[in-house]
Amino acid sequence: MILSDRELLELIEKGDLVIKPFSRKYLDDVSYEVHLSNEFIVMDYINTPVIDVGKLDELKYERVKSSEIVVQPHHFVLGRTLEWIELPSNVTGFVSGKSSLARLGLQVHAAALIHPGSRGYIVLEIFNHNNVPIVLREKMAIAQVVFIKNYSPEKDYGRRKGMYFNQKEITLPRKIPFYE
Repeated sequence: MILSDRELLELIEKGDLVIKPFSRKYLDDVSYEVHLSNEFIVMDYINTPVIDVGKLDELKYERVKSSEIVVQPHHFVLGRTLEWIELPSNVTGFVSGKSSLARLGLQVHAAALIHPGSRGYIVLEIFNHNNVPIVLREKMAIAQVVFIKNYSPEKDYGRRKGMYFNQKEITLPRKIPFYE
Protein backbone atom coordinates (compact mmCIF):
# COMPACT_ATOMS: atom_id res chain seq x y z
CA MET A 1 0.00 0.00 0.00
CA ILE A 2 1.27 3.47 -0.93
CA LEU A 3 1.58 5.68 2.14
CA SER A 4 -0.46 8.88 2.18
CA ASP A 5 0.81 12.29 3.27
CA ARG A 6 -0.86 11.80 6.66
CA GLU A 7 0.83 8.42 7.18
CA LEU A 8 4.20 9.82 6.10
CA LEU A 9 3.86 12.71 8.57
CA GLU A 10 3.10 10.24 11.37
CA LEU A 11 6.24 8.23 10.54
CA ILE A 12 8.34 11.41 10.41
CA GLU A 13 6.95 12.73 13.71
CA LYS A 14 7.71 9.37 15.40
CA GLY A 15 11.24 9.44 13.97
CA ASP A 16 10.73 6.19 12.04
CA LEU A 17 11.18 7.93 8.67
CA VAL A 18 13.88 10.59 8.37
CA ILE A 19 14.01 13.20 5.61
CA LYS A 20 16.56 16.01 6.17
CA PRO A 21 15.94 18.75 5.32
CA PHE A 22 12.17 18.27 5.48
CA SER A 23 9.49 20.76 4.52
CA ARG A 24 5.81 19.97 4.54
CA LYS A 25 5.36 22.03 1.36
CA TYR A 26 7.17 19.28 -0.61
CA LEU A 27 4.86 16.58 0.71
CA ASP A 28 2.25 15.63 -1.88
CA ASP A 29 -0.75 13.38 -1.29
CA VAL A 30 1.31 10.23 -2.10
CA SER A 31 4.93 11.36 -2.54
CA TYR A 32 7.72 13.63 -1.34
CA GLU A 33 9.50 15.94 -3.78
CA VAL A 34 13.30 15.78 -3.60
CA HIS A 35 15.81 18.35 -4.83
CA LEU A 36 19.17 18.37 -6.57
CA SER A 37 22.37 18.87 -4.56
CA ASN A 38 25.57 20.45 -5.87
CA GLU A 39 27.46 17.15 -6.31
CA PHE A 40 27.82 15.48 -9.71
CA ILE A 41 29.90 12.86 -11.47
CA VAL A 42 30.57 13.32 -15.16
CA MET A 43 32.07 10.54 -17.26
CA ASP A 44 35.22 11.42 -19.20
CA TYR A 45 33.97 10.57 -22.70
CA ILE A 46 37.31 11.50 -24.31
CA ASN A 47 39.43 9.08 -22.24
CA THR A 48 36.80 6.36 -21.85
CA PRO A 49 36.24 4.80 -25.29
CA VAL A 50 34.32 1.88 -23.76
CA ILE A 51 33.00 0.93 -20.33
CA ASP A 52 34.05 -2.63 -19.59
CA VAL A 53 31.86 -3.90 -16.73
CA GLY A 54 34.63 -6.35 -15.83
CA LYS A 55 37.16 -3.52 -15.36
CA LEU A 56 35.25 -0.78 -13.52
CA ASP A 57 38.42 0.38 -11.77
CA GLU A 58 39.50 1.81 -15.15
CA LEU A 59 36.55 4.25 -15.37
CA LYS A 60 37.56 7.84 -16.06
CA TYR A 61 35.31 10.48 -14.52
CA GLU A 62 35.28 13.86 -12.85
CA ARG A 63 33.63 14.63 -9.51
CA VAL A 64 32.11 18.12 -9.75
CA LYS A 65 30.79 20.44 -7.02
CA SER A 66 28.80 23.24 -8.63
CA SER A 67 25.58 25.18 -8.17
CA GLU A 68 24.70 24.35 -11.79
CA ILE A 69 25.66 21.86 -14.46
CA VAL A 70 24.97 21.69 -18.18
CA VAL A 71 23.88 18.26 -19.40
CA GLN A 72 24.79 18.04 -23.06
CA PRO A 73 22.47 16.37 -25.59
CA HIS A 74 22.50 12.57 -25.27
CA HIS A 75 24.87 12.76 -22.29
CA PHE A 76 24.63 11.21 -18.86
CA VAL A 77 25.59 12.56 -15.41
CA LEU A 78 25.17 11.31 -11.89
CA GLY A 79 23.74 13.66 -9.28
CA ARG A 80 22.32 13.22 -5.82
CA THR A 81 19.49 14.53 -3.75
CA LEU A 82 19.81 17.38 -1.31
CA GLU A 83 17.71 15.30 1.10
CA TRP A 84 19.16 12.61 3.36
CA ILE A 85 16.59 9.80 3.73
CA GLU A 86 16.42 6.98 6.29
CA LEU A 87 13.75 4.32 5.80
CA PRO A 88 12.36 2.09 8.54
CA SER A 89 12.54 -1.67 7.99
CA ASN A 90 8.88 -1.85 6.92
CA VAL A 91 8.93 0.86 4.20
CA THR A 92 10.27 0.74 0.64
CA GLY A 93 10.82 3.84 -1.46
CA PHE A 94 10.47 4.26 -5.22
CA VAL A 95 12.00 7.20 -7.07
CA SER A 96 10.20 8.71 -10.03
CA GLY A 97 11.29 11.53 -12.30
CA LYS A 98 9.16 14.63 -12.62
CA SER A 99 6.80 14.94 -15.58
CA SER A 100 7.77 18.60 -16.06
CA LEU A 101 11.43 17.61 -16.62
CA ALA A 102 10.54 14.58 -18.76
CA ARG A 103 8.63 16.90 -21.09
CA LEU A 104 11.92 18.74 -21.67
CA GLY A 105 13.69 15.49 -22.56
CA LEU A 106 15.36 14.98 -19.19
CA GLN A 107 15.19 11.48 -17.73
CA VAL A 108 15.83 11.24 -14.00
CA HIS A 109 16.13 7.76 -12.58
CA ALA A 110 17.55 6.27 -9.41
CA ALA A 111 17.51 2.53 -9.96
CA ALA A 112 13.94 3.12 -8.72
CA LEU A 113 14.06 1.01 -5.55
CA ILE A 114 15.17 2.23 -2.12
CA HIS A 115 15.40 -0.84 0.12
CA PRO A 116 13.82 -1.04 3.58
CA GLY A 117 16.30 0.11 6.23
CA SER A 118 18.32 2.18 3.72
CA ARG A 119 19.84 5.48 4.69
CA GLY A 120 21.70 8.12 2.72
CA TYR A 121 21.41 10.49 -0.18
CA ILE A 122 19.70 9.15 -3.29
CA VAL A 123 22.02 8.96 -6.29
CA LEU A 124 20.26 10.03 -9.47
CA GLU A 125 21.05 8.89 -12.99
CA ILE A 126 20.29 11.86 -15.24
CA PHE A 127 20.13 11.65 -19.05
CA ASN A 128 19.40 14.36 -21.61
CA HIS A 129 17.32 12.86 -24.45
CA ASN A 130 16.96 16.27 -26.08
CA ASN A 131 19.05 17.70 -28.93
CA VAL A 132 19.94 20.84 -26.94
CA PRO A 133 21.81 21.23 -23.64
CA ILE A 134 19.81 21.41 -20.40
CA VAL A 135 21.03 23.45 -17.41
CA LEU A 136 20.34 21.93 -13.98
CA ARG A 137 20.59 24.02 -10.83
CA GLU A 138 21.24 23.16 -7.21
CA LYS A 139 18.06 22.95 -5.10
CA MET A 140 15.74 22.51 -8.11
CA ALA A 141 12.96 19.94 -7.79
CA ILE A 142 14.40 16.86 -9.51
CA ALA A 143 12.29 13.79 -8.59
CA GLN A 144 9.74 12.42 -6.17
CA VAL A 145 9.81 9.49 -3.79
CA VAL A 146 6.78 7.27 -3.27
CA PHE A 147 6.79 5.27 -0.03
CA ILE A 148 5.20 1.83 0.23
CA LYS A 149 4.40 -0.04 3.42
CA ASN A 150 5.78 -3.60 3.53
CA TYR A 151 3.33 -5.89 5.29
CA SER A 152 4.46 -8.95 7.24
CA PRO A 153 8.17 -8.56 6.59
CA GLU A 154 9.93 -11.88 6.95
CA LYS A 155 12.75 -10.22 8.83
CA ASP A 156 13.61 -6.93 10.43
CA TYR A 157 16.04 -5.30 8.02
CA GLY A 158 17.17 -2.72 10.56
CA ARG A 159 19.86 -0.53 9.05
CA ARG A 160 21.15 -2.22 5.91
CA LYS A 161 24.78 -2.53 4.99
CA GLY A 162 26.40 -2.53 1.57
CA MET A 163 28.22 -0.40 -0.93
CA TYR A 164 25.31 1.97 -1.62
CA PHE A 165 23.90 2.25 1.89
CA ASN A 166 24.71 5.23 4.08
CA GLN A 167 25.91 7.15 1.01
CA LYS A 168 27.38 10.49 1.94
CA GLU A 169 28.60 11.14 -1.61
CA ILE A 170 27.97 9.66 -5.04
CA THR A 171 29.39 6.15 -5.21
CA LEU A 172 30.31 4.48 -8.49
CA PRO A 173 30.08 0.70 -8.85
CA ARG A 174 33.26 -1.19 -8.05
CA LYS A 175 32.09 -4.49 -9.44
CA ILE A 176 29.14 -5.96 -11.33
CA PRO A 177 28.17 -9.41 -10.04
CA PHE A 178 28.15 -12.29 -12.51
CA TYR A 179 26.15 -15.50 -12.25
CA GLU A 180 28.17 -18.22 -10.52
